[in-house]
Amino acid sequence: MPEEDRSLVWKCGCGKTKLKLKGEPFLVANCCCHSCVAAARFLDEKHSSVKDHTSGLIDGLAPFSFFKPNQVELDTELSPELFGCVKVGPKGKPQRQYVKCCGTQFGSAMSACWGLNRNAVFEQDGETKFVPAATPVNIMKKYAFNPDDIPEPSSNMMPFGDMFKVMSIMMNPFGPSVDKAVLQKVTADPTSAEEVPVTWE
Repeated sequence: MPEEDRSLVWKCGCGKTKLKLKGEPFLVANCCCHSCVAAARFLDEKHSSVKDHTSGLIDGLAPFSFFKPNQVELDTELSPELFGCVKVGPKGKPQRQYVKCCGTQFGSAMSACWGLNRNAVFEQDGETKFVPAATPVNIMKKYAFNPDDIPEPSSNMMPFGDMFKVMSIMMNPFGPSVDKAVLQKVTADPTSAEEVPVTWE
C-alpha cells in the first residue's frame, strides 16, 4: 500500500479522544531534551493511578510523529475544556497538551503541522501499534539528562535532512494549514498550564 494511502488512528488510552490520520507521518523522532522528557515524566507521574493512561515516553525518551495539516481529521467531538497543558519552568510556553480523560499526552497542533505522541498512534484497526518503517533518530542528544546513555541512531540536534524537511513545511506560505477553529478545539486554556519544575540548571 502506498504510504499516502495508509490509514492510521491517534487515540488516547481510554479511547475518548481520536484523530483519523491519512498516510504516514512525514517525520518520526524520539526527543531526548530535558524539556520534552521532563514534561512526559510529569504527566506519567500525575496520572500514574489512571488505568488507561498512555505514556509520552518510550525507553525514557519522548516519541513524536509529525503530520501535515491535511493528514489529520478529528474523529470525536473535541473542545478546549477536554485538554490540559503543561509548561516547563515559570517562563515556559504552554505548548504540550494532554487529554484530561486519561492523562494521555497529546502533543501539540501548530498552524503548519501536528506533532503527536507516537505511543498513541495505531493502525486503522485501532489495536495494532504503528511501527515506523525506519528506526527513529534520537534527537537533541546533547540536551539529554544522560547523553552517554542515548542509543544510536542519535543526533546532538536534529539531522540536517530532517530539519530541512520540517522547515520547508513550517515556512511554506502556500502549504496547507490547520484550521483555526480546529486548533482552538485541541488547545487548552494557556492560563491553566501546570508547571513542570526545572531540575537541571
